[in-house]
Amino acid sequence: MNLILFFFRNKTIRKLFFFTNNFLLIGLSSFLIISFLNYSESDPSFNRASGNIVVNFGGKLGAYISDLLLQWLGISSILLILLPLIWGIKSLFNYRQLKFIIRLT
Repeated sequence: MNLILFFFRNKTIRKLFFFTNNFLLIGLSSFLIISFLNYSESDPSFNRASGNIVVNFGGKLGAYISDLLLQWLGISSILLILLPLIWGIKSLFNYRQLKFIIRLT
C-alpha cells in the first residue's frame, strides 16, 4: 500500500501513469471501432463456424469481439466503444480534472 501511495505522490510518475492509461484506452477503443465498423457476417465467430478467410481488419480477435458486441447489445454497442474513446481523449488533454479525481480517491 505504501508503494502505491509513493507512486501517486511523485508527480512525474503520476503523469506518466495517467498518460499511459489514456493512450491504452484510446488504442483499445480505436481497435474496437475499426473491428466494429469492418464487421462481416462471413467471418468466423462464437456461434458461426466458417472456413472463410477473416475479412475484419482486427483479425480473428476483432471478428469475435465485434460479433459478440452485436449479438449482446446490437447497434447500441457503438456507445460502449465511443464513450471510453471520448473519455481517454478528453482526459489526455485535460490533466487538471484528473488531479481533482485523484484527490477525491
